[in-house]
Amino acid sequence: MKTKLFFLLSFLAVFTACGEESNDSIPSMPVKVELISCDFIQEEGDIPEKIESPLIVWSSPENHTVTPFPHTFYFEEKSEETSLLTLTEGYLPEDVENLEELEIRLPLIDNSGTISDFKYGPRTSLVFGKKQEIKSIHTWSTKTAIKVTVSPYTFVTLSVQKGGYKCSATFNIVLRNIYTFEQYHLKGRWIGEQLGKSMGTVADYKIDGSEVLSLHYS
Repeated sequence: MKTKLFFLLSFLAVFTACGEESNDSIPSMPVKVELISCDFIQEEGDIPEKIESPLIVWSSPENHTVTPFPHTFYFEEKSEETSLLTLTEGYLPEDVENLEELEIRLPLIDNSGTISDFKYGPRTSLVFGKKQEIKSIHTWSTKTAIKVTVSPYTFVTLSVQKGGYKCSATFNIVLRNIYTFEQYHLKGRWIGEQLGKSMGTVADYKIDGSEVLSLHYS
């Protein structure tokens, strides 16, 4: 009798262990979500700020003669727009498969630094915590050529810097699990930056760089 009882208990222990291993090996169901709504609201502290890009400087060849010569600076000017979504409230499963496949519309920043549209701005992937480049109706690019004359015993520099605006807003996004219909209410901050027209400065220097002879703005 004791032998039979010992055998039965041993069998149950092995069966239970196998059952636990089997449960652990079952893969979790993938999470896919769909966008229900996305709204942006500017609050009292959301005031546009002026921003500038890093300064870029090009130099002409040095003129070691008594004869002036022409030089042309060629460069591409283009607008730049970026978006950053930072999640501050709400829960989202870590194993969402299709989050970056979803697209939302961002607020549209116009050339004066104000938000002119909250519903029909540029589209971007739904990514949190990563700055993204975007395109809008204000996106543009052009090739520029600036001609200068390099005077005797001088060289010329061209300094270019873009100016623009940074805007902010609060976002409220609702996502829904397409399998379980569970909803995720997310809230956070959006920062949008727009850099536009460049300002250029042309400077004439003595070859030893000791003196600025003239400055021209373009």
